[in-house]
Amino acid sequence: MGSYKYLMLSFSLYSFVYAIVEILTQPQLSITTILVCGYKTYQKMQQVESSMSAKTKELNNQLFKALILQTLVPMLFMFTPAGLVMILPMFSISVGTFANILSLSAPIYPGLDATIAIFMIRDFREAVTFRRRHQKVSIIAASGAAYSVSPEY
Repeated sequence: MGSYKYLMLSFSLYSFVYAIVEILTQPQLSITTILVCGYKTYQKMQQVESSMSAKTKELNNQLFKALILQTLVPMLFMFTPAGLVMILPMFSISVGTFANILSLSAPIYPGLDATIAIFMIRDFREAVTFRRRHQKVSIIAASGAAYSVSPEY
């Protein structure tokens, strides 16, 4: 029984050290990966900007800004509260009712994610806020149906 006790003790210690290292390094690794990929994407967009039309540049900028916000929202609403709830008790800091914020913030994320896309991309925003009210829809019947939308001024 003596060697088994030391085996279990060493396994428990190894598991504890591994968990601490994982908790401390995983967020930094994820954030570093996000920052590097975001920077490389921004650089590539700047390199090919001269070969794009004005509309394509504008759409790419809108999509990039939406992507940045869609990256920040889960960090703020899901990962930060979850990380605090897990890490604060390790330092004998009581989380108390703050632990309930996870059940409040997690359901907010999907709605915010879609809302960011809708309001950061101009065409989506205009469709939702009905800024293009004067449009005429034409339906032409043929072997297949063709639809066209043209603005009335």
